[in-house]
Amino acid sequence: MVQGYQLTGPEVLAQLRDVLPNETFVVVPRELMSWFEKKS
Repeated sequence: MVQGYQLTGPEVLAQLRDVLPNETFVVVPRELMSWFEKKS
């Protein structure tokens, strides 16, 4: 599960593909992406 700011701009949403009717998209800040790195 991810938490972030919901994308609402029509021009951004128009670029998304294969979107299901009940899906929502969020922006995850780049600095948080390191939390998702695979740890060895």
